[in-house]
Amino acid sequence: MKREFRKRLILFVIAGVMMIVATTGAAYAYFSSYDIRGGSLKLSLSPRTEVEEEPKDTSKTISIKNIAEENGTNVVVRVFVYGPDGMKVTAEDGWVQSGDCWYYKKVLKPGESTSDMVASIEGIDPSVDMSSLDIIVVHEASPAVYDENDKVVAPSGWAGFPEIKAEEEGK
Repeated sequence: MKREFRKRLILFVIAGVMMIVATTGAAYAYFSSYDIRGGSLKLSLSPRTEVEEEPKDTSKTISIKNIAEENGTNVVVRVFVYGPDGMKVTAEDGWVQSGDCWYYKKVLKPGESTSDMVASIEGIDPSVDMSSLDIIVVHEASPAVYDENDKVVAPSGWAGFPEIKAEEEGK
């Protein structure tokens, strides 16, 4: 019985070694093959915008610029403007207000800026120290995403986003 067990054990070991030898070539070929490709393409998928602010006395002129490179991402933007009581925000064409938020109704292509909006503080007592008055501007940008009807899809969480059609933007 011991002799038969040894024979089976030897056959099992030989079969295992043969399986390893038979698959080693294919595994080596798979893990050692490579392919070289050339060329490059610069692509930016994240929105790159900056707020442009020009303070003057008790007001601030605000616009947003898409600073992405030439083949960068088209974006949609929104702005929140915070300030003391008596602050009034007026905007040129292209802006629409929804609650405390201002949405720009056009897609910004790389290099383009929004039209201006002006935040001004009215009815200020002349004795108030102007340096203590702040107008805070918070802006957000999101890549412009289009649906099957060529309308810009509202970014997640942007309630009040205006309807924008791609044909108006020259998509």
